[in-house]
Amino acid sequence: MANNKEKRLLADMHIHSEGSFDGTYSINKIIGIANKNNVHTIAITDHNNFSAIKDFCVENGLPLLGCYHNINGINLIPGVEITCVMPQILNNVGYKTKFHLLVYGARLDNYSPLVKLLDLKHNNDELVDYGLLKLISSQNNFNVTTSSIKEYVIQKRGEQSGFGRFGAKSVIEFLKYNNISLAKSERELLKVLKNAPTMERLELDMEDVIKLAHASGGICILAHPKKNLERTNQKSQAIKQMLEWGIDGFEILDNSMNQETFELIMKGCKSFKPKSKLLFTGGSDMHFESPELTVGKTYNYPITLASQQSFIDEIIRLDKARQIGILAVRNHPKPAEEIVETILRKYNQTEKDLEDKYFSAQIKFNKVDDFYESVEENGYVKPEDYDTLE
Repeated sequence: MANNKEKRLLADMHIHSEGSFDGTYSINKIIGIANKNNVHTIAITDHNNFSAIKDFCVENGLPLLGCYHNINGINLIPGVEITCVMPQILNNVGYKTKFHLLVYGARLDNYSPLVKLLDLKHNNDELVDYGLLKLISSQNNFNVTTSSIKEYVIQKRGEQSGFGRFGAKSVIEFLKYNNISLAKSERELLKVLKNAPTMERLELDMEDVIKLAHASGGICILAHPKKNLERTNQKSQAIKQMLEWGIDGFEILDNSMNQETFELIMKGCKSFKPKSKLLFTGGSDMHFESPELTVGKTYNYPITLASQQSFIDEIIRLDKARQIGILAVRNHPKPAEEIVETILRKYNQTEKDLEDKYFSAQIKFNKVDDFYESVEENGYVKPEDYDTLE
């Protein structure tokens, strides 16, 4: 482990913990890796939720309004990676393009507009991933607890990295694991589940996310731009639109950046406003450690502290303002309260409509009580059947 007095030369602004559906490590373990690697500052940026970093702050007595903490020798920035769309920018198959937006330093208390939005998003994501279990349990008088789902997911992740969404095969395995029978044969069960309704994903417009992030004191950075922009032929238009909406910068040190994308971003920034007003970050996007990828290092190069210092200085400035009761918003007017409330009402209603539609569906099984014991020969599904019926 690095000596705390030793000069730390690395930083990492994009790390996933076990709070992400495809994450692996606790935040404490990530801090341990950062110490081992002589890293100065890290940011935890789980997918679409603050649950892990918020719990960590509460457990360690760190203020939820703070955005720059020091713990066990490491400087820690709370963040999140949010999946959103740009309806005005079409992807390569003619649909609105999906982007990943990193938000840093937003307040994490229950008054935060971004926390309220992501609570809706996280609930919807869980229904997309696990909703089939909850739907059939609500209609067949058995209880599926969140803890039992998490126990199964943890077990599956040990076998399959990144496991998250329950397809028909996973539902059947979960029911077996919990000794629950619902149909006269496994083949019928799979057929019914295959034709079951699908929970629709709650889509967040990037413009709305940026407004709520700024209303919560956050800084918005486009994650891994090459991977995001390669989904569309409207790359320059997308960059211009983000800048007009008030994006704060771009992640330019990552695992996929190339010269063409870098030059495209620089050209867009130069034509819109002075580059000095924008922030540029770097991150490993680590979900688990490997010989090629670790905290403070992408596949191609280390992420130096010097390259991240301007961003870190801005975070420190915002944190100092909060210590004296000011929720500063950089370079942008804070969105009016009525705009924030209108956006939240829209997503509350959309999420409710999606949930009501999903749980109104009926799933019927020809059930016997001793299904797994009394099933007739050929009633079980062959492994190859899953490929065609998933």
